[in-house]
Amino acid sequence: MMATRKIRVPVSSVDAAWLGMDESTNPMIINCVMLLSDRLDYDTFLEMLDRRLIARYSRFSQRVVESTTTFGTSYWETDTHFDLRSQVHNLSLPKPGGVDELQRLISMLMSEPLDRTRPLWRMYLIDNVEGGSAVYGRLHHVIGDGIALMRVILSLTDPDSGTDPTPVPVSSQDTASGKLPNMAATTVRSARTAAISMLTAVKSAKSNPEMARQAVNVALDSLVTTSVVAAAATANLAKLALMSQDRRSVYRGELTPIKRIAWSEPIELERVRAIGKATGTTVNDVLVAAVTGGLRNYMIEVEGQEPIVDIRATI
Repeated sequence: MMATRKIRVPVSSVDAAWLGMDESTNPMIINCVMLLSDRLDYDTFLEMLDRRLIARYSRFSQRVVESTTTFGTSYWETDTHFDLRSQVHNLSLPKPGGVDELQRLISMLMSEPLDRTRPLWRMYLIDNVEGGSAVYGRLHHVIGDGIALMRVILSLTDPDSGTDPTPVPVSSQDTASGKLPNMAATTVRSARTAAISMLTAVKSAKSNPEMARQAVNVALDSLVTTSVVAAAATANLAKLALMSQDRRSVYRGELTPIKRIAWSEPIELERVRAIGKATGTTVNDVLVAAVTGGLRNYMIEVEGQEPIVDIRATI
């Protein structure tokens, strides 16, 4: 009797970098929350995930076998012990079951690391959320980029056609996100690769500034033949890597694994567009201005004085 040979698919170098950057204080995990007005049955949710997620995207039933050497290759491998119920948990909010209770629960779940020996995603079906349910998903960036993963999650809400989706195979040429919908163009992939290289340099800047500067120069030189978008992304991150540190403030301190989540009520897009039109700016400009104003007000509230420092952020 012949033994079944395990088929391993190499993790692309770009996606392996996401694994390398993963830290307890800054996990490379994409989080998403969907609020549902009606209660969703757990078994129904599992059946839908099985058809729309597991059967279609093989990445969600695979685990990463990480290399034991510095320059070795990590692989995707089918999890022979895969159990959908172990990936999807059913919880219930305590009374009164409002947004505050939901945010506290998600903050606790967000602070927990994913098990590297299992597929790098989790979902939670949360009951008693303002009379309905909530779906909270945690997906590691190694599975795919944020936009692709959000489209996958949103596809779960499509009207049910009654037919199963066609299974999507994964070949050795695929990247971790290669079979997810709406793949980014080569230009964006180049920018993403450059950005990860620069973020690696940023991480080493404090302990070894000279090494960080060399990494920046090498990355910039390697982009001579790549796109303008990639070069611009790398240049911006190079500038960030070589900046001096911010002065200590309410926004600068020791990192911890503890996370906190909050969100606002939805704002109509037309209201935002009207502000942009009145001020001659874009929707993005209005968003950044609103966030900046909130950060400023919080600094005044906590520090008791007018802020006198710029806050640097990579968005």
